[in-house]
Amino acid sequence: FSQRLQDVRVLFVGEEHTNGEFHRVQLAAIAALHAAGRKVIVGLEMFPWDPQPALDRWTRGELDESRLLDESRWYEVWSHHFGHYREIFEFARDHRLRMVGLNAPREVVRDVRAKGFDALAPEVRRRMPPQIDTANAEHRQLVRSYFDADDPLHAKMTPEQQEGVYLAQLTWDASMGWQAGQALSVPADPREIVVVLIGGGHVAYGLGAERQLRSGFKGRTASLIPVTVRSGTKSAMVSASYADFLWGVPQTAQPTLPVLGVSLMGRIGKEPTKVIQIDAGSTADRAGVRVGDVLRELDGAKIDGTAS
Repeated sequence: FSQRLQDVRVLFVGEEHTNGEFHRVQLAAIAALHAAGRKVIVGLEMFPWDPQPALDRWTRGELDESRLLDESRWYEVWSHHFGHYREIFEFARDHRLRMVGLNAPREVVRDVRAKGFDALAPEVRRRMPPQIDTANAEHRQLVRSYFDADDPLHAKMTPEQQEGVYLAQLTWDASMGWQAGQALSVPADPREIVVVLIGGGHVAYGLGAERQLRSGFKGRTASLIPVTVRSGTKSAMVSASYADFLWGVPQTAQPTLPVLGVSLMGRIGKEPTKVIQIDAGSTADRAGVRVGDVLRELDGAKIDGTAS
């Protein structure tokens, strides 16, 4: 595996955020490249591109897990259980691997959805490729396919709302792809490789972050996506264009760590916000939580609007 990536400078490794098997593949890829003598930089969808001193302090061994989560505002910027990523973070700390945030801050995504890329301030626009491809019909079709017909959050979107969702996807792709390339040293160190931990939807068929990076990046890129092999089968059928590398993983119950199973209206600020979606069969569903409810207490602990 590592031999076939000798001249790759940016490797996009897709994930299902709540599938532990996918994260084990990410860790295995990072460990294999490190063992082969590559200087691995771990790029994270989970953090915005703003300076993240907490990540640097973590890799220097100056923070324990609790302080990392607090200082990085993990549960404010990323809603998924840290346990899915714990072993990756521990490996990066133990081997002093640099970790960098790649994602666009939320306010940038909101600005693009409202006004388009041309309205961004110059210092923000420089965080993205010189040319952003907004006219790829295959990518539009792929993004549209992500939303199920019975998804209550997206099924009844107006054309304007659909366009806003697509612009948000482009913003994430452009920023994460471009910032991954920018994480490499100048002048170039051929031993460096950025391993990007990113949702599989941003990687599939090379239409997302990788495509946006290639428009202004001279180095070689590659993609790897784990593929679930269903119980009782020995193989999985996947289009050859899906990714450069596929890694079979066993089927597991989802999610692999406990979740409440609700979506809230916007960002949690000083006060809790209303529930806008409940996953069928989830803990919240079984407990009788309903759309429109405001969660005030969980297992005796007051919910005060903070990530804690």
